[in-house]
Amino acid sequence: MRRMLVGVVGVTLSLLTGVRAVNAAATRAEKCAAAELKAAGKKADAKLRCHETALTQGKSVTSACLAGADARFAVAFAKVEARACSTR
Repeated sequence: MRRMLVGVVGVTLSLLTGVRAVNAAATRAEKCAAAELKAAGKKADAKLRCHETALTQGKSVTSACLAGADARFAVAFAKVEARACSTR
């Protein structure tokens, strides 16, 4: 379980690093996609922290913690979409 958690954290960090690499010459669509990926990365990070806390305390993951991560993601994604950044 711990090995899988470390692997997921590594993937998440690599995604966040890639999002930061967006340069000033990027198009509007690329910037919007990067903002959406950043929000998704933060959601994954928050959920991993929920699992990490539960694992270190020897408890099960609380649905409130996971729901909070989902709620923060929904708000962040809505802000991106409100800037007329639909990438679909």
